[in-house]
Amino acid sequence: MNNKWLDPIYKTLAASELGAGHTSGVVPTRETQDYFGVSEKNETQLLKEIDVEFWSGETHESIKTNVMFYVSDTHHGQIHITGNLMPTYLRYGAQLGDIIVFWKSVDKDTLFKVELIKPGSDRWDQIDASDDFPRRGGFLKLNPPDTN
Repeated sequence: MNNKWLDPIYKTLAASELGAGHTSGVVPTRETQDYFGVSEKNETQLLKEIDVEFWSGETHESIKTNVMFYVSDTHHGQIHITGNLMPTYLRYGAQLGDIIVFWKSVDKDTLFKVELIKPGSDRWDQIDASDDFPRRGGFLKLNPPDTN
């Protein structure tokens, strides 16, 4: 399938996103939450189910997961990508400080490529050398895996 992709966003993994605490997936930075969808109501809800082509190095698999909008005493309107994403990246050895990069399809709002990038890899070096790489997360220029 020939698909066009939006510029990616990335998130440096925090301890809570690896199962320590209450988070069960990735919490995008405040600046990048709109990338996944916007809630029209200020209440906890499923925003959408997404199809993810998950990559780690040369290995990839397809998964389905959820984009949730949470409102509670501890969550003030946060987006979480939950469900099958966390067990998948943990199976590939995700650790504190690794980077998760998301590319959203231009053609299909529920299709994403996601890549786990580890320190010392060529992809890490490519991101680290970029002027677009604040440590917390945000937008950057990087082509998705398997699209060259």
